[in-house]
Amino acid sequence: MKTKQLTILLAVLFLLVSVFIAVCLINKKGENSTVTDGGSNNLRSLIRTIDTDKVTEITIPVDDVKMTFTKKDGKWFIYGDEDTVINDRVIEKILDETEMLLSIREIGEKPYEEYGLDKPSLEAEIVVPGEKIRLLFGNKSDRYDGYYFTTDGRNIHIVDSSLKNIFEIGLSDIVSLPSLSRENIISFSFQSANGAVYDSDSPDVNLSDLLSVILSAEPSYIVGYGKAGNEAFGMDNPATAKINYKNGDSITVLFGLGDEDKYIYVSFGKSTAVFVCDSEKSEELT
Repeated sequence: MKTKQLTILLAVLFLLVSVFIAVCLINKKGENSTVTDGGSNNLRSLIRTIDTDKVTEITIPVDDVKMTFTKKDGKWFIYGDEDTVINDRVIEKILDETEMLLSIREIGEKPYEEYGLDKPSLEAEIVVPGEKIRLLFGNKSDRYDGYYFTTDGRNIHIVDSSLKNIFEIGLSDIVSLPSLSRENIISFSFQSANGAVYDSDSPDVNLSDLLSVILSAEPSYIVGYGKAGNEAFGMDNPATAKINYKNGDSITVLFGLGDEDKYIYVSFGKSTAVFVCDSEKSEELT
């Protein structure tokens, strides 16, 4: 009797172990399918190359806002906005890293939704003459230190996490904002959104307090660029501050109120880039 019970117990245990192994194999099937020679742990296979010297345009997320940059006379600009100064080195570094796209492991032709590529966690686009190259990053691989990745019409791969990280940049990385300082100011004027003008000749106005509010409204991240849609940030009828410095610099700052009173949007001069900042004294600028 005891022998029979032991036999049954061992059979049940064997069955459970078999089911566990089968489940593990199914979970790993996606990552282990259609593995290329270059998909070993120590080697990388080449997905494709990009002639980065010929790139004329690149679209990348900046603070989760898709921004397009174009190259003109060897310099990079925000698309449609040559007045905002940007850090060319950031763009060049991205292009250096994407010149050779390497795969840790090839998954093959699989449904995009299985790997998060139907709703990419990050998407970029690089334009060379005659071709637009989309780079799509999906979910993070549970087994490898990488992300599921594809380009248009190509197989799914796992690429190193560092490739995705190079695209994750913020406002302070790419945009060079004017430096607003209280030092060496020779004149200052302000026009509210309702058309009232305040300067050194205006009575009953504390320009020092108003200037303090303006100088403290530092942009934290970009929310949009290009004239289309900027009215949503109040930039169709902004308040305007003009600050003149001893060295001849003159900075114009545009302020618009957002949907909530605590938000103030700011732009500089002729630039169409709009940034959000948080000010406790937003009423001072209306």
